[in-house]
Amino acid sequence: MGVTAYLTDIAINDTLRQIAQWAPHTRLVFDFLLPPELGGPGRSSRADANRASGEPWITFFTPEQAEDRLHRFGYLDIEHLDHLGIRDRYLAGSRPPSPGPESSQHLIRGRVAHNPPLSRTGPAMSALPITGTRFSV
Repeated sequence: MGVTAYLTDIAINDTLRQIAQWAPHTRLVFDFLLPPELGGPGRSSRADANRASGEPWITFFTPEQAEDRLHRFGYLDIEHLDHLGIRDRYLAGSRPPSPGPESSQHLIRGRVAHNPPLSRTGPAMSALPITGTRFSV
């Protein structure tokens, strides 16, 4: 999943809930962007370019919010990498050296714990309180 910045919280919740229904031990990996106040240099010009192209970033997470979101949907073995961790794990030794992800880009993964039954009588997961931060940058 690589589009969380473009999705609403409801769409993210619905996607996480659906994937949580998949086979146990299924792994989910997605990237997310930090809120604008935590982003690095050049962030506003990229955000402006995305907005001008008709694809504005609308949803952001702190690492704690992303981890909490996965915990709420029952994911286990959650691992979070910041931009330096992504570079070290996936781009070390690349030729020519890759500039790597921007400082505001993070990666998180989790494992589906079990295959819980879909509830037809309980509240929809998309009705859970929103912990991500919505901005229009």
